[in-house]
Amino acid sequence: MGSNQNNQLKISEGYSAFELMDMKFPEPKWAIPEILPQGLNVLAGKPKRGKSIMALNIAIAVAKGGKALGVVEVKKGTVVYLALEDNYRRLQDRLEKMLYHEDGAPDNLFLYTSPFPRMGEGGIKILREKLSPYPDIRLVIIDTLQKFRPVLRKSDNNYQEDYNAISALKELSDELSVSFLVIHHLRKTKSNDRFDDISGTFGITGAADGALILLRKAGEFIGELHTEGRDIKSNEYAIKFNCELLAWNILGGADEIKSTDKKQQIFDTIKNNGGNMTLKQIVEESGLYQGYVSKMINSLMSEGSIIRVKRGIYRYDPQSHF
Repeated sequence: MGSNQNNQLKISEGYSAFELMDMKFPEPKWAIPEILPQGLNVLAGKPKRGKSIMALNIAIAVAKGGKALGVVEVKKGTVVYLALEDNYRRLQDRLEKMLYHEDGAPDNLFLYTSPFPRMGEGGIKILREKLSPYPDIRLVIIDTLQKFRPVLRKSDNNYQEDYNAISALKELSDELSVSFLVIHHLRKTKSNDRFDDISGTFGITGAADGALILLRKAGEFIGELHTEGRDIKSNEYAIKFNCELLAWNILGGADEIKSTDKKQQIFDTIKNNGGNMTLKQIVEESGLYQGYVSKMINSLMSEGSIIRVKRGIYRYDPQSHF
């Protein structure tokens, strides 16, 4: 009888609305204010488009304290990063570039590569043990979900398997009051709602507290970061990749995305031409106002994405992209 009682689920106490309104709760801890809240968050994007680089950028910013994604002030705290698709040599190479202008590497950013036990093989328990020595833990990154979750099996209920995998990580993030960022993939399809393109079933987004989507065309330096969640407003940011420092930086919000679309159009016009172009040719082929084209060309040159061959003649510089 006692054994059965011990196995019973703990039931929530329940309160009246009046009692609830009189309660005081601690403020949630943001890894990145308005972008990456406390709880379980998914960062999804297509393969080889910079998700892991963005995650490592964020890890460094939080570990050192300062500005994440180039513009958002974040509080300092310990970070644990499971880089399950990388090796230590690649991580060292990336850190060396990302920290080129910094005063050394943070000693509160802890990195683990494979082999690391999966969920179902003791992975959650071991991860909890790895986090327990750090009372100031602020961010945990798992790269990728596919490498940490149980191996997928043929099932009649894929939704439940997805939901269970995310829920197990969410329970740990809630227990520790910490932001978790889980790296995942997008499907090849394109839906009206981009969050519907996150690989797997709706069990993943249904169980998660928040989701971020990184969109970038292959070989292009301008992208978009979309965010939505229980504790954040749906938002869209224009972002830019710095090849030299392996750094993603936010340019601005939705208005800036519209502006960068035209800037990208100018860049594409020059790149797709394959040779030298005059300002007049760029204006004619892009269909944009000459004054705007001239201004954006100066911006593209300052970013190193195109070069001026001589006065009034420009071409694409393939050395500036990854």
